[in-house]
Amino acid sequence: MKALCTIALILPLTANAGEAVDAVRSCESAPAEAIVKLDPPYSLWFAIECDGIRKAHFAVAGRGYTWTEVNTGEAYRFNAYGPISPTFSPIELNTYEPHKYYFVKAVPSVMTQQQLAGVNKLLPEGVTPYATIHQLDLNTKTKKIYSFFIYLNSASPEWIAACVNYQCGTRATIRVTKK
Repeated sequence: MKALCTIALILPLTANAGEAVDAVRSCESAPAEAIVKLDPPYSLWFAIECDGIRKAHFAVAGRGYTWTEVNTGEAYRFNAYGPISPTFSPIELNTYEPHKYYFVKAVPSVMTQQQLAGVNKLLPEGVTPYATIHQLDLNTKTKKIYSFFIYLNSASPEWIAACVNYQCGTRATIRVTKK
């Protein structure tokens, strides 16, 4: 009987913990000007995740995809604060501001024939050039612009090269895989 009572007490806590995690990651209370979902086909390849703990929204791999940064081999996501995550004072760390940094504008385009050669140079050496490359610019509240170059094979992304403020000398190169 004691074990049943213990289980009955734990189950509601587990359910509430899951709800608390969902609330921290929810974009429902995002500011009206925040971009929380992208138009197709970008909504297939990207998702916007809201992280109340980190105070920011993130551009992440869409459902069914994983993003791996080629230099580190680690999973990767892009912080709306900008390329360097903010540091917080102890007071700021304890202040709940779930939507402090977010994306405010999405500008999609497709590379022209003339642009393909230059954009293909953003990929690692030895990667076969792509004939279909999309660009998605995500502007942040902090006045940063991420330019995502999405390299497609049969309408499915295989690579993303991401530049900040149109400066591609330093960039993140992401290998996209389908789960």
